[in-house]
Amino acid sequence: MTNTPLLFQSETTASILIAGIPSAVRAFHRLCQAGVVGAEAEQDLIAAGGWQSTAGLLQEFNRQYPGTRIRFLALEDGALDQAVLAIDGLEAAVGTDMPEPEPICDVLARQGINDAASARQKIASASRSIVASTGKPTDGLVSKWVNRPVSQFFSFHLLKLRWIRPVHATIAAGLIGVVMAVCLFLGGQTGLLLGAILFQFASIVDGVDGEIARATYRSSKLGATLDTATDALTNFAFIAGGSVNIWNGGNALAGQAGLAGLTLLFVGLSILGLLSLREGGPLSFDALKHDARETSRPIMLFLAKITSRDVYALVLAILILVGLAAPAMMVFAAAIGVWFIAAMIMLLRKPR
Repeated sequence: MTNTPLLFQSETTASILIAGIPSAVRAFHRLCQAGVVGAEAEQDLIAAGGWQSTAGLLQEFNRQYPGTRIRFLALEDGALDQAVLAIDGLEAAVGTDMPEPEPICDVLARQGINDAASARQKIASASRSIVASTGKPTDGLVSKWVNRPVSQFFSFHLLKLRWIRPVHATIAAGLIGVVMAVCLFLGGQTGLLLGAILFQFASIVDGVDGEIARATYRSSKLGATLDTATDALTNFAFIAGGSVNIWNGGNALAGQAGLAGLTLLFVGLSILGLLSLREGGPLSFDALKHDARETSRPIMLFLAKITSRDVYALVLAILILVGLAAPAMMVFAAAIGVWFIAAMIMLLRKPR
């Protein structure tokens, strides 16, 4: 069985990355979802001028559609009376309604097969929209309105690199956390300021790996666990380093409060993390967020939002930068105490 042939303006057009995936694969994926083609047996891809190098396209097709045999045909070899212009389907790759594919003779009469400018415009538009849709329903207020726009800007440009993978962003976030910890533990007052800035920057970069994974269909349990573990270690390093820095700076009470809050945070997150692994999912600390959304209790929703990493990373960074590092640690300790109590109540209510 051979599916409806897909026509591309050129091999170059078919190979351009759309949010990290070649436009040929992205168009095929969307047209499969719409029922225009089927992901089985054979699929013909036609390009004006033919094909010279198809190894990269085949690799991506095989990753997502291992059961489909792809045939690369030149324009003169294709059945043009049955083909559809694949790039026209890319506008629907972002979730809009799929347009009715035009007969190829109408396409040729209307715009010509070599309308590469129109194809590039559709590709760029689809790529921006796909990256813009990579947020998560659990995003907090700061993540949604501050962090996501910046992290998606990074993701959009990183996804122009064919070799980029989610783990590269995870490693970058981890390295930022290491530099942050060095600044906090060894840098004195200047290190405290730099550490606060780097903590907020790490909070932004932390979103990039998930955005790349969702845009390129590379989400995995291992990747989610690695991302969560890196995130947690960065959080612990910031609170520990900030507390020690403040303590060494002469405010023992604030330093001790920060370390007490860190202890509660470690215990609470350890319990939530073990629970997520026991239930068969990836390592996750979002049980309180999920419980708050399910119960729709205002107080729980409020606690889930103000204790999310994106919120307290920005708040702590701002307080430290304006010279309120000691009060920031006291506020953090108090907030974590309330969060810990709420998390334990939630766990006690869960069925065993």
